Amino acid sequence: MGNILETKLPVAKLVEKLTEWLTHTFSGVFNFLQTIGSYIMDWITNVLLFINPLLFIVLVTAAVFFLAKKKWPLATFTFLGLLFIYNQGLWEHLINTFTLVLVASLISIIIGIPLGIWMAKSTTVRQIVNPILDFMQTMPAFVYLIPAVAFFGIGMVPGVFASVIFALPPTVRFTNLGISNISTELVEASDAFGSTPRQKLLKVELPLAKNTIMAGINQTMMLALSMVVTGSMIGAPGLGREVLSALKHADVGTGIEPGAGITTATQKTLKAYPNLSDWELVLSSTGAMTTSLDQAIKNKEEIVVTGWSPHWMFSKYDLKYLKDPKKTLGSEENINSIARKGLKKDMPKLYKIVDKFYWTTADMESVMLDMNNGMKPEDAAKKWVKANQDKVKKWIN
Repeated sequence: MGNILETKLPVAKLVEKLTEWLTHTFSGVFNFLQTIGSYIMDWITNVLLFINPLLFIVLVTAAVFFLAKKKWPLATFTFLGLLFIYNQGLWEHLINTFTLVLVASLISIIIGIPLGIWMAKSTTVRQIVNPILDFMQTMPAFVYLIPAVAFFGIGMVPGVFASVIFALPPTVRFTNLGISNISTELVEASDAFGSTPRQKLLKVELPLAKNTIMAGINQTMMLALSMVVTGSMIGAPGLGREVLSALKHADVGTGIEPGAGITTATQKTLKAYPNLSDWELVLSSTGAMTTSLDQAIKNKEEIVVTGWSPHWMFSKYDLKYLKDPKKTLGSEENINSIARKGLKKDMPKLYKIVDKFYWTTADMESVMLDMNNGMKPEDAAKKWVKANQDKVKKWIN
């Protein structure tokens, strides 16, 4: 019984196989959604950017003033906040963020309100949907980035996809709650007057549940906004990308993160070569980059990523380095073994191993690939040692 309980269930492999099957089977659908989604969101962004920023600020401030029943403090705060963003040169990033939040919120509302109504009308649906909503709300937001990248690559579309999953539950729950809590006497009165189900829904239930539903929509919009930085890890543009860049550059106490140096070097590379002038650097996490690389290879699509050796992806895929004659991304470096003074005399056997220790980039990448596939570091090292006895003997003998 103990052995059965200690046996690890292959949940990760099952989820990975399911994701691969969905990606392969519905690749045409995902590509279509990616293309259409990118086109729509680019169009919204371009239209908003076409408006003069100062005029946009005035229009938004006026709208807030009248919608807030002519409350000057809120309108003044809106005006000063937008003006500050414009002053800091972040206007384009703000518009990208607004587009992402707007589209994610609209999709969540379009799906959430009908689903909430259905839950209020059907006990069976409520029993099925509630556990799913519980799962969606308890899982960390980062988890949704994995299928998002697998299905849609990197960019704004996967950012919206992850945001919708994270932000959808409040609208569904509050709609269900608002309609379910309507007084039965009022519902019975509408039935007594001969109202059809549609008339009862549109003229009685939704108006009475409006405040509760709007509270859910408010929560959905806040959750979509909270995904801005998380979405930037899979290439979603906007203010979140600037925050992610700042996090990579300012690692207080530890120093500069290597990823920040690679990003800066890549930006210099695009400027150094005229033939790359129309290329765009999409900032994301390493995990999102390798997932996009994997999907591009499976779909036989072209892709360029920043890479370095040693890295497990060179052991898993047949990759080629682009030529860099100007050395904008640097050149080869060496790893040196350094020992304390007197080690050779105190521990001659250890010193001999350290002195003769050498393994190639391919050796390191094979161990890194095993670790990336879930193997423990010590187990990956043992596997390599067992498979490379001839090299190990040279270190010892």
